[in-house]
Amino acid sequence: MVLTGLRHEGGRPMFNPLSQSLVCTDEDFLTAKTIVNCLINHTAHVYTHLVKNDDTSVTACGKPMLERERQLFRALGGNFTREDYIKAAQKLNIPEKTAERYVGNFTGKYGNARRIRSGYYEKVK
Repeated sequence: MVLTGLRHEGGRPMFNPLSQSLVCTDEDFLTAKTIVNCLINHTAHVYTHLVKNDDTSVTACGKPMLERERQLFRALGGNFTREDYIKAAQKLNIPEKTAERYVGNFTGKYGNARRIRSGYYEKVK
């Protein structure tokens, strides 16, 4: 009906809904149907290229995390300390230096955690 309304307004006097009625033409209906089919195809294409929505697979900045980083991040509470992430890393068989690098990525590269003060961190919601 939007297309019909636009077609009606093109070069005609103002439409009065109380005394006139608009009828959607076959041409307007087929045009709208063609537009919708095109949008459906584009939506399906975009949807197939989206990253799977895992709770932390892609961070707020749009960068994907490594599986080991994701495991460590999940193992940590909302607030955590250096000791907490070292213990969690040991349980996951992640070396201490690697865990330190991962936490550095959480606070820098990914932005999904922030350093409160030396040795104390919190997850960003």
